[in-house]
Amino acid sequence: MIEFLLHSYGEFNKQSVMHPAVWPHFDLLFIHEGRLDLMITGKGRVSLGAGEGVLLFPQTAFSPFGRKSEARASVQHFSLGDGQGLPEPFTILAGKTHASIVRKGPRNPQLEADIERALALAVAEPTPMTQLMRESLLTLILGEFLRATVPNPARETSTSGIVKWAETQSLDTLSVEVLAAKSGLTPSGLRRRFLKDLKVTPQSYLLRLRLNEAARLLRETTLPLKEIATRLGYSSNVAFHNAFKKSRQQTPREYRMGHRPKA
Repeated sequence: MIEFLLHSYGEFNKQSVMHPAVWPHFDLLFIHEGRLDLMITGKGRVSLGAGEGVLLFPQTAFSPFGRKSEARASVQHFSLGDGQGLPEPFTILAGKTHASIVRKGPRNPQLEADIERALALAVAEPTPMTQLMRESLLTLILGEFLRATVPNPARETSTSGIVKWAETQSLDTLSVEVLAAKSGLTPSGLRRRFLKDLKVTPQSYLLRLRLNEAARLLRETTLPLKEIATRLGYSSNVAFHNAFKKSRQQTPREYRMGHRPKA
């Protein structure tokens, strides 16, 4: 049975106090406005912007990271009981702990509309029909988080699985060594696997992943270049500047100026 425990908005800013936490239930955290930085066990530092979120499994420790977060977010706590008689996608979640799924951009208006509607139903009069509607909306919402794969703390042996996993990770801590450990291969073995399956080296894949995210942040946010470089794992602004210019034939600042919304 799906038990809804909490679904409400919350504000995170420099004045709010957010303590480290470990919940015995699922926690779906979604950012509506602003940005929130978290440290999540098994993921490291995760930075979430508007339209992004994380599904925290039971017993997964998380805590705030830094003092720059300012966000309007919603949280939805729910429990799946013993998992008996549950429909998909809940059957593949029931009983799993110590994991999380991060959903990054692009923004999905339908997902955001489903979350807004679920929030409205959370304060409606509880009836069997309301319960059914809430379960249906939660199914749609979780579908957006589960389309790739359910996280597995163990090794991921397929190249496509490694890539999907990498796309949910915090880029400031992702490295060839981390990918190799996840796949159960040595760095040289991972290189051979990537060259065979993807025709690129792991280093080239990670560079492309970082620069694609850099381009998105430059287009969609007003974050300082220094903050973007830090979030992507660059050791300095100069390293970020040089890598971006070599890839896009534009400096980060030139790219941002050329992609500003037209009035």
